[in-house]
Amino acid sequence: MKNNYQKLLLTFFVLCLCIGINPNSNNHKEAIKYEIIQAVRHEFRKDMKNEDEKAKNLGDFFITFIVTGILNTYSDAMKYNNYYVFSTISGKENKTLSIGFLGKVYCLFDENDIRKELNKKDKK
Repeated sequence: MKNNYQKLLLTFFVLCLCIGINPNSNNHKEAIKYEIIQAVRHEFRKDMKNEDEKAKNLGDFFITFIVTGILNTYSDAMKYNNYYVFSTISGKENKTLSIGFLGKVYCLFDENDIRKELNKKDKK
């Protein structure tokens, strides 16, 4: 009887911990923004190998500004789903963009995916 009570108490504690540290929608959006900015910045700097550091920093500022503006515009299109123990955020066509669990947000795309999309746009 005591052993079952301890298991139940431990399960309740773990469940409360997961619920308490589940990332909110802002955490998801910030992680998505970070991944996109890093990919665009990498592509930008690749094209500016011979430029001075001031030009690169100015470019980084504008990239951050533009990506933030675009994401703020489309933030209403992102749907946050809270499942208490974990959370997700999905975009167009209900494609899951990130998963949150134990206080961390994991993006389901990386810089390579973003670079592929940027290169597709350049070729058109």
